[in-house]
Amino acid sequence: MTPQFETMLRFFGGGATGNVNTNPGDIDVDAVVSFANSQGVWTVVYPALSKVCDASKYHIAFLKTVSDSIRRNEFTLNILGKIADAGIEVCILKGVVAASAYANPDCRISSDTDILINPKDEKKIAKLLTENGYTVDKRRKNDHHMKATHPIGGLLEAHVSLYSKTTEKILFGSKKMYEEPWRELEIGGNHFKTLGINDHLNYLTAHYIKHFVTGGASIRQMMDLLLYLKKHEKEIDFDRYNNLLTELRYEKLIDAVRSIGALYFGLDFEITEKELANKLLEDCESVGLFGVNSKGSASVYNDYCRKRKDISSWKLRFIFWFQDELSVFNRLFPGKKLLIKKGYAYAKHSWLVPVAWIHHIFDAILRRSGSSSEKQDNDEQKNERKQLMKTLGMIE
Repeated sequence: MTPQFETMLRFFGGGATGNVNTNPGDIDVDAVVSFANSQGVWTVVYPALSKVCDASKYHIAFLKTVSDSIRRNEFTLNILGKIADAGIEVCILKGVVAASAYANPDCRISSDTDILINPKDEKKIAKLLTENGYTVDKRRKNDHHMKATHPIGGLLEAHVSLYSKTTEKILFGSKKMYEEPWRELEIGGNHFKTLGINDHLNYLTAHYIKHFVTGGASIRQMMDLLLYLKKHEKEIDFDRYNNLLTELRYEKLIDAVRSIGALYFGLDFEITEKELANKLLEDCESVGLFGVNSKGSASVYNDYCRKRKDISSWKLRFIFWFQDELSVFNRLFPGKKLLIKKGYAYAKHSWLVPVAWIHHIFDAILRRSGSSSEKQDNDEQKNERKQLMKTLGMIE
């Protein structure tokens, strides 16, 4: 872990908790912001950073990013209110629920909103969203959520189940993790439903684990979990939670996350896995938000799944193909937004999207046939991630 990344972690802790160290020493402001961007947390870091450094050149961008997020959240919550008014129950996941534990909730920004719905209400919700200006992508066979996008509201994911059958079986052993009735949550004077206290803790934990094994989880997902643990520590059934982690072999991973909270975020947790905590942060720094810099993440995930369930390679490939029959097509021909995110900025012009597809395919071919040193780097990162999972006791 580099010193600049560690400095960013401490500012992130200060921004998330509201307890800022006002004498942190010499700070490379640009490096801190760059690392915070790579983890999707720069708007949490900025308020803490600006209290002790001259970060004024980022002020306008900060205000715009936060105001855009507030506008997006208000629009989406209004839509969810309309769905509720139509007599359809929805359950809000993560997002504003996780943000409510931060010192400045508006600074914890997410690019999408996730809700859980009853499968029987899917068509009604799709119709209502379409009537309110959303573009709705029909849920693919075997997928577990429907996606809808709006120019103001952004991405809304309506889950008919919390994860895919494959994820539920392989990562979480088909355990019964959700059994509480939905609870009511007040946001901005309006009332919404969310998961029960213990169920939402399980979901935040499972969400972090899922991203960690499929490519890489960010420090934002860690902080969501840690702040939730602190906010609801008097209501959580820790015997149930810890027993579940032990059964699923994730106890060392979550102990390492708790240790990170104590070592770098200023949170009151017991430090039990200092060495593993630092290894976990090195992985975070290496792979970035949602594993964007992860090399060979599919290979790591496949190997992880085989070792978790002792499944043969051909059977595992069939399972993943069955789960997402269009995955190859989607990888070859991603949508406009994903093309732009991947660096093909000219794809903002619809007529140039086919050109961007060709560019993208050629780039993929060139990457696959890259130099031996690049392949060696890829193998090194893959082996490090596999070894980390073994050290954490998640696989043999």
